[in-house]
Amino acid sequence: MARILQLSLLALLSLFHIPFSLGVPATDLDGFIDEYLSVNYHRAEVDVPPLKWNASLAVVASDLADQLADSITPSDAPPHYGGFGVTTYISCYDIPPMAQRAVWGWSQQRTAYNYTTNSCIENRKCSDYTQMVWKNSTEFGCSLGRSCNEPSCSPPEATFSYPTLFVCVYNPPGNTSAQRPY
Repeated sequence: MARILQLSLLALLSLFHIPFSLGVPATDLDGFIDEYLSVNYHRAEVDVPPLKWNASLAVVASDLADQLADSITPSDAPPHYGGFGVTTYISCYDIPPMAQRAVWGWSQQRTAYNYTTNSCIENRKCSDYTQMVWKNSTEFGCSLGRSCNEPSCSPPEATFSYPTLFVCVYNPPGNTSAQRPY
């Protein structure tokens, strides 16, 4: 019942295009957390221990999602925020597959990461992937933010007319200079 109420609230807020985020209340969305925990599959691929959910970090992610909601550009997200590592993802689709899409998107950056040189291939982003699998990161929290700016989701299959920003923060942070993620 709580999930239905939260999804109803999300639908109502989207009618008014009000920026919002789901910090601590997102802990009630078991599917949301379970979907994100698929990140641990990618961590296992590189022999890194699994991440654990932290509701306090979800609040930090909520704050950052609120700040970024108006810019809604992942490149605007700092690699670190409040002493934590950051990953961001934008989607035009509804919440249930959101976490899976984000994890999949971050995992695709693996092909842009060169372990030998410990850098991204030229003109390709890999920092979300390296943060996701950072061996020293042990916990995370995530949240959502909605943009009230110009609509940018126009594909016919899009379920949101305004972009939704998915933000995760990690503790301890990754992507520190001169260190490899694993």
